[in-house]
Formats: sequence, C-alpha cells, structure tokens
Amino acid sequence: MIFINILIIILGMFFLGVAGNMTVRYASCVAKAYGVTTFFLGFVLLAILADIPEMAVAITSSLNNASEISAGDLVGAGIADIALVVGLTLTWCGTIVLRDRERYKLLIMLSIACIFMSLILWFGALSPIWGVVLMGVYIISLAVVWLFRKRGDVTTQDISEITHECSYCNGENKLSKLKLVLFLIISLSFVMLSSYLTVNRAVAIAQRFAISFEVIGATIFAIGTTLPELTLSLSSIPKRAYSLAIGVTLGTVLEQVTFIAGFLTLFSNKPVSFVNLRGTGLFFLAANFLIMIGLAKKELLGRALGICLLALFVIYLVYQAGIG
Repeated sequence: MIFINILIIILGMFFLGVAGNMTVRYASCVAKAYGVTTFFLGFVLLAILADIPEMAVAITSSLNNASEISAGDLVGAGIADIALVVGLTLTWCGTIVLRDRERYKLLIMLSIACIFMSLILWFGALSPIWGVVLMGVYIISLAVVWLFRKRGDVTTQDISEITHECSYCNGENKLSKLKLVLFLIISLSFVMLSSYLTVNRAVAIAQRFAISFEVIGATIFAIGTTLPELTLSLSSIPKRAYSLAIGVTLGTVLEQVTFIAGFLTLFSNKPVSFVNLRGTGLFFLAANFLIMIGLAKKELLGRALGICLLALFVIYLVYQAGIG
C-alpha cells in the first residue's frame, strides 16, 4: 500500500507541474484572444497563473485538515523559485541585464515579501484576520504597480517569447475563444485533481512514518509546484527573454507570501502554524537577500550569483533531510 501511495504522489506531482504549465499557456492564449496584453499579462497574470498549483495545494490541504502542508509548500516554493529557478537561469545564461525600472519594481516586491514572511515567522500561528491583511497587501501591491506602469514595460512579443505561445493561437490552427476557454478549464481541473490526490496520499504517508506535514510541503510539494516557473524560465533562454522570465518568477514569491498564505489562513478551519517552519524561513530570507543584492548591484546579477543560489538550495535540501 505504501508503494502505491508513493507512486500516486510521484505521478500526482508530475501531472500537477504539467497541468500547471499548460494552464499558463492556455491562459496566455485566452488573454490574447480577449485583448489582454502588455503589462497585466506579463507581470501580473502570468505570475498569478504560475502559482495555481500552490493555490490548489492550499485549497486541498484545508479540505484535508492539513494546512501545514500548504504552509510548508509556500515557504519552500519561495525558496525554490529564487534559489533553484532563478539560480539555474543565471547559471545557464550568465549576466542578465534588467532595466532600472524592472530592477526597482522587483526589489520592492521582494522587500514586501521579506517583511511579511518575517512577520509570519515571528507570530507563528495565524488567525483568519491575518488572511484579510495578507490578501489586502497583495491587492494593494498590484494596484500600486499597475498605477505606476508605463507603456513598453512588457510587450506582446516578450509574452510570446516566454510562453512559447501555443500553436492553437496561431494561423490555421487557431481555435475559437470558447474552445480555448474550455481547454483552460480542463487544464485547471487537472491541476485541482492532481493536487487533491497528491495531498491526500501525502497525508497518509506522513501519518504512517511520523513525518511532519511541514517537511513534506517544503520539499516534495515545493519543488513540484514550482515546475511552471521553472518551465517558463528555461523555455525563455533560447529566446533571450530573460528579464520577463525572472520577473514572473519573482512575482510569484510575493503572491505566495501574501495572497495564497492569506487565503490559506482565512479559510482554514484552524489557526495556520508556521512555528515549525522558522528554520526553513531563514533559507527563504537568505535566498531573497542574495537576489536583492544582485538586483541592487546589477553587475552582480550573473553566473556567480546563480551558483551561490544553487548551492543554497542544495544546503536547504540537506537541512530538510536532517529534520525530516
């Protein structure tokens, strides 16, 4: 029985990543079909969609009375997004040049994420009122970024390069808007189904072997739910759409710490505890600190920083194995 559960988890995480990636692609097609382009699609919509697996885990964890899995996933996914995804991108590409406006915008987003992650770890157990505050912070952050946007922040060409726009949006293969929406709904359904099966079996294994929900969330789920961001970043390399790839990945970090953590806290049937994630949270803050140094001093945003981030991720995995 245990092997069946492990197999279900492995397959579930694989399909969670694949379905999450397909959701991003179909949503991009739908957005283009309905005329949603430029900044909103780039730094807002794609970042939100890339976090759909994390949101699915938050919902299913709450339903299974295992909010600790989602809490671990949110902290671990933030680490994986920066240390693994951005680390791989920088190591592969070398120096990446961002415009000053992009760097400042990302610095502000990561600063907000660090502040609220520090508060979450400090208070430990979060009541529903925290959910309202965290979700409000994310909405306000998006509103401010939207108000201060400028033409040319992100172009339609940038979007096509990073998403490898699906063939259904082009030429003779173009589908109707209704079919695109249908495919988007189907891919979202697979995300939710994969998440439900994986969380359900992970709970069974954790109870069987006395493994904490937080460790499972911060490792297996964190890596699995980061697959959409990893796919977006790696697929951008041949097209040299580096800045948007990093922007989307770092944009997901703010959403995880504020909106999704707030959603989990607001709808959980018990206070969500981050007490056992304080050690893990230090890795989150360390990864953010490293990338913020790179953004502040643009000449440091290169391969050396990427290697440091990957080394931090390896140390993080060793740490999790030790406490598991």
